[in-house]
Amino acid sequence: MPTRIPEVFACTGHSLITVQSGATLTGGDSGLMRLNGDGTASFVTVVRIVGGTGELAGATGGIVAPGTLNLAPVAPPEHTPAPSAAAAAAREPNRFPERRAPADVRGWMSADSR
Repeated sequence: MPTRIPEVFACTGHSLITVQSGATLTGGDSGLMRLNGDGTASFVTVVRIVGGTGELAGATGGIVAPGTLNLAPVAPPEHTPAPSAAAAAAREPNRFPERRAPADVRGWMSADSR
């Protein structure tokens, strides 16, 4: 949403923060974003924590997160055909690979916080 200041926009969204254990924090965020003219945008957002899971269940509070977004298009990853189910089972019988995201902020924007 534009503001009275040229190239500055108000923004809102939802955040999901996942920590190494897999526990999460959820919240709503609002902030300001400024287009820098070089393909980046500086922002600051305030996340109001409204809940969590695991050891973070019942969490409340807030986080202030400043950062810079790189608005340049990103090339899609190269396609690698998935192995057949039989080949995958032969490598890891009765086991699914564990996939855990590193702790970071996930939501409508991802940022390199500074």
